[in-house]
Amino acid sequence: MTGVQTCALPISLRPGGLRAGPPVADRPARLPGMAHRGVVDQDPRGRGGAPRPRPAANTGSEPHGVRDGRALAVPGPDAHADPGSQPQPRPNAHADPVTRHPALTPAGGGPSAAVPGRRPIRGAASRRRHHRQMSGTAPAGTRADVVDVARHNVAVEISEDSLQAMAASRAHIDAMAHSATPVYGVSTGFGALATRHISPDDRTQLQRSLIRSHAAGTGDPVEREVVRAMMFLRLKTLCSGRTGVRPVVAQTMAALLNAGITPLVREFGSLGCSGDLAPLSACALVLMGEGDAVDAAGVQRPVPELLADAGIAAVELREKEGLALINGTDGMLGMLILAIADVEHLVNAADVVAAMSVEALLGTDAVFIPELHEPLRPHPGQTISAARMLAALKGSGIVASHKENDDRVQDAYSLRCAPQVAGGLRDTLTHCALVAERELAATIDNPVVLDDARLSSNGNFHGAPIAYVLDFLAVPMADLASMSERRTDRMLDRHRS
Repeated sequence: MTGVQTCALPISLRPGGLRAGPPVADRPARLPGMAHRGVVDQDPRGRGGAPRPRPAANTGSEPHGVRDGRALAVPGPDAHADPGSQPQPRPNAHADPVTRHPALTPAGGGPSAAVPGRRPIRGAASRRRHHRQMSGTAPAGTRADVVDVARHNVAVEISEDSLQAMAASRAHIDAMAHSATPVYGVSTGFGALATRHISPDDRTQLQRSLIRSHAAGTGDPVEREVVRAMMFLRLKTLCSGRTGVRPVVAQTMAALLNAGITPLVREFGSLGCSGDLAPLSACALVLMGEGDAVDAAGVQRPVPELLADAGIAAVELREKEGLALINGTDGMLGMLILAIADVEHLVNAADVVAAMSVEALLGTDAVFIPELHEPLRPHPGQTISAARMLAALKGSGIVASHKENDDRVQDAYSLRCAPQVAGGLRDTLTHCALVAERELAATIDNPVVLDDARLSSNGNFHGAPIAYVLDFLAVPMADLASMSERRTDRMLDRHRS
């Protein structure tokens, strides 16, 4: 295997957790619920199509302003990388980055086998692998870890601490399973059958039936990156030692990720109030050797064949393990994290595009001066976008060419109010990132194993906190796109351009 890099990063999941590396966008994550909210591009003076004066010719070797290389650069995905870590080369369009999981360490401590290089396919990351070795302890992984695993195939491995934590919590579950006292999720049924005691001989079949009955999604397959993010996030929770699963369950899921085997998860099927039951059940089916999945090249093949080729043994689920695999918000959280990663880039690009539009439409940069923003309306996002737009237009000969003898009072809303809309998106993004970070630090399962070994029912699987911010993020994104469309319309209208 060539091109393998190992880098120890101070990122891990409690109590040993998962780790990953630098993100490279593969394809944008879908923002659910995005609706078009029209923005009226008002012309406050009603100029009626009076043409603007042509700019004076530029005597330099290249145009001024945003096209002269002085525009603010959009920060790359490694902008927030750990300063102590060595920068890793970004995979090219045909590379195959891979992530490793904290508790899965191949014999001898070496990296797990790489997926052979293949031509990239729709929704698949490149095939050259980068390994991230995890060490130490931390409460949770990072958003960058999720993006790395989902989009760049960074291999994952499971730490010894996580393996020990899972074994310890499993011992408590086994003790409950042999107890004469019924325990929900361990020796009872689910839902309406929560009070019914299940005999030991029927419990394996009960776990299998739970997964099969909930793998009821419909519609088109979900994007590969979303499924991988969901699997990685569920794996993070399993490695916390609070779900009561055996280490082999987590190791098998990590092996699926590292082999590039992706379950086919359908778009519709879960309501969110009970977490991502249907999507996670589709993933759990593959662990059991059932369901539908694609290989690293995106080719759908029989699951037993995929597992055999990768040297992965199907798991026979035991008490509590079916619940642990599907009681989570990992699909929602994965989509939110991928959306945040995309929007962070898009909003930076939107600032530069807006500045270029101001220049092209012979607008003024006077509305972007700092005196008009933080002192008068201290929204952080607005201040940032205004500063970026002003910097992008600094030194523009086109803007300077019509500062004199221009009878217009002010520009249209789509130019003048660009920092307010982009800034509103930035502030919304900040809140969404806060919610995502909190959810990343969570350990969601029902019932869950507490520090004192109690198994306690709860309602943490409810997806409301994530669903709210996903819808919230869609609103300013739609407005930003609508305002951009209004500028395009203005440029294409000979009466206003």
